[in-house]
Amino acid sequence: MPQQVWQADDGTVFPSEAEAVRYEESDKLFRLFYDQDVKRKDNLPDIEQLNIRTSIGPHLMQLFVKEFTYLPVAVGETRGFKELGNRLQDLKSSKWLFPNGMP
Repeated sequence: MPQQVWQADDGTVFPSEAEAVRYEESDKLFRLFYDQDVKRKDNLPDIEQLNIRTSIGPHLMQLFVKEFTYLPVAVGETRGFKELGNRLQDLKSSKWLFPNGMP
C-alpha cells in the first residue's frame, strides 16, 4: 500500500507535512552543512566553491561548521556571538589596536 509523502521545493521527500514545512523554513545556508536532524553532515561541500550570497566569509563558515557538530548548540550561543560581534566592532576604532587608524 503506498504511503503519502510530502516533497519540499527542492525535491527532498519527507514522511510528514510538518517535517517538509520545517525543512523549507530552515535557512538554506545551514542546510548545506547540517542534515534534517540538525547534525553536521559527513560529506561537506567545499565552502570555497559555493556561490552563496552572504557576508559570512568562507573561513569563518568553515570554523563554525567545524566547531558546531549540532546546530542547536550554536543556536544556544547566539548571545555570545552577538557580544563577540559588538566587541570586534568596537575594536575598529581602537587607538590601542590601531594607533594610526584601521588599515
